[in-house]
Amino acid sequence: MNKTTIGKVTVCILAALLVAGLAGCGRLRRAIRNTAAPAALTTQTPATHSPAQAAASEPSATPTRLPTRTPMPTETPFPTPTPWPTRRPQPTATPWLGPSPTASPAPATPTAAAVAARPAPLPGRLALQVASGGPIYVVGADGQGLRQVTHGLDPAWSPDGKRLAVVRLDGEQRGVYAVNVDGSGEELLYGWSQLRWPAWSADGATVVFSRQNGGKEERTFCVPRYGCFTFPGTAFWRLGEVNVADHAFRDVPSDQYARSPALRADGTIVYIGEQGVQASSLNGDALSLLREEAKVSSPAISPDGQRIVYMVRLHDHEDLFLMNAGGANPVQLTRSSALAERAASNVAPAWSPDGKSIAFLSDRDGPWRLYIMNADGSNQRPFLAEALAGLELHYDYVDERAIAWGK
Repeated sequence: MNKTTIGKVTVCILAALLVAGLAGCGRLRRAIRNTAAPAALTTQTPATHSPAQAAASEPSATPTRLPTRTPMPTETPFPTPTPWPTRRPQPTATPWLGPSPTASPAPATPTAAAVAARPAPLPGRLALQVASGGPIYVVGADGQGLRQVTHGLDPAWSPDGKRLAVVRLDGEQRGVYAVNVDGSGEELLYGWSQLRWPAWSADGATVVFSRQNGGKEERTFCVPRYGCFTFPGTAFWRLGEVNVADHAFRDVPSDQYARSPALRADGTIVYIGEQGVQASSLNGDALSLLREEAKVSSPAISPDGQRIVYMVRLHDHEDLFLMNAGGANPVQLTRSSALAERAASNVAPAWSPDGKSIAFLSDRDGPWRLYIMNADGSNQRPFLAEALAGLELHYDYVDERAIAWGK
């Protein structure tokens, strides 16, 4: 065999080996795809070929173009793993458009216990003087209806709550006046230059007051080798009564220093006298000393006539005390804390129409403000603060009755 023949045989053998190797690579790729396919596809049993069939399937030794691969059936791709969320996805927020009309539940009906626990509304109306001789206002105990009625000092309600008695110490006509609660019908009941503290009788027919009437003149005494001493004059204040219908006046028996009269329903007059808190009848009999104390003022009788609240001067301030109608068992109602920078004054007490509360003025917060407390002195708190916010209250320390509480 010559060299040419040997070279041709060698080329043929190499070509056959190349074709066989390419065929083996194709089978290997198909096996890998079948292994990666889903279980439904890989469970099929592959076809078995005999050696003759395998030989027939081998490409011929003659080099030819490789056939185009028939596409495999579409395979279901293996899902790509989703990373674990670091936060649970939230639903998209919907803009708030306000509460739904039906979203609010119907208010629950209050129980009988809740209704019973509510504080009862305070009764009546209050008359307040801003300052001695200044405007006098009327306001409901619920804080409604504030309005100026007149001017003067020492306002006092009539028993029916329709009129006020006030004192005027300015102008040509000084004395005690009566005026309707709407400010109309002003009437001079009794004219006098120095007059204070009007109080209505229980039937509204008369008004009792104190008036300055006489006194001791200033006196001077000279003592040899010691010089002269002057004793100031002293004004006498006595009780008087005027009839509202015909303005008839009469003196009421009292001592020489009768101030701040208050009347009980039975006609007893309680006032501040020479020795302290005193009482007498309108006819002047049955005089009695209820409380012997020098620095007392402004007694106010409870609506049932069983208790008296009054002021006492304690060193450099005033406080309120309570005693029974006979003058026994005095109890201090107001007092300042021992840690306070100064002792506050609590003045001008006035009973509520039901006798459960006492209104008064206090400067415990600096300026004078209206306060209220229970009749036993508990639950002291500001009173009508919003209603009176525009008023600047004053107390001039002349025993003025700055507050009156009526129907």
